[in-house]
Amino acid sequence: MRIAPCLIILLAVAGIGLAVGCRREEPLPLPPPPISWFPADSVQAANDLATEALKRPWVNEFRDHAARVPVLRIGQIADRSDGEVDMRILNQELTRAFSASSAVRVAEADGGAADFTLAGTVGFQEADKGAIRYYQIDLKLLDSKNETVGAPLSVERAKDNNPASVDAIK
Repeated sequence: MRIAPCLIILLAVAGIGLAVGCRREEPLPLPPPPISWFPADSVQAANDLATEALKRPWVNEFRDHAARVPVLRIGQIADRSDGEVDMRILNQELTRAFSASSAVRVAEADGGAADFTLAGTVGFQEADKGAIRYYQIDLKLLDSKNETVGAPLSVERAKDNNPASVDAIK
């Protein structure tokens, strides 16, 4: 009779061990890559691009000719960053940066007439065996009437494993 309680305890321990051993563990989410583009990078890049674009003569030339401020649309910006740059955030920040100026009026992306469209690409290149990544935003200003292209706008950001980034405007 002493075997029955021991057998019950042994079966209970084995059952618990089996249940714990067979428990399916959820995979842990992958950590973000050590080098990546953050929303703050989009804010700074948009501010830099807007500042550079608004210093150029197209704004004053248009205002002198048309007697009003130009209407700008943020157009298609192709993502060649393998999804590392959140294009929605970058577009929002470009809209915000240009809207903050009284030099232009920003049109809705999907409607309304615009005098100029800002379009281009976002990409990156790796250097130093992947330790440094150079993010590049290349934009062009297109005149909607005659489809001429203004001088290109470009921002490059070198990002390494440190939180600080190196900025340069070309």
